[in-house]
Amino acid sequence: LPELDKLDSNKIHIVPWQPWGGINDRFGIFPRAFTSVYFNLYQDLCFKGLAKALPLVQNIEEVYKYVIDKACIPLQSLDDFYF
Repeated sequence: LPELDKLDSNKIHIVPWQPWGGINDRFGIFPRAFTSVYFNLYQDLCFKGLAKALPLVQNIEEVYKYVIDKACIPLQSLDDFYF
């Protein structure tokens, strides 16, 4: 992991592998202010009409990218991060 105190706290930090047209949905470093967009996805899809509002998407990675972009949250790729 990168040193967390060196990361921009105004961005969601994601890994560039296996984005499948969106963003990788298995790992990210989120500032607390942005966690609700990510963790409330199921509720928003099922109970707040997001499922009907989505453009044509193929997978969950594209859904996450859509909701993060819609919320105007900047993304930063952790290009040097590998397991």
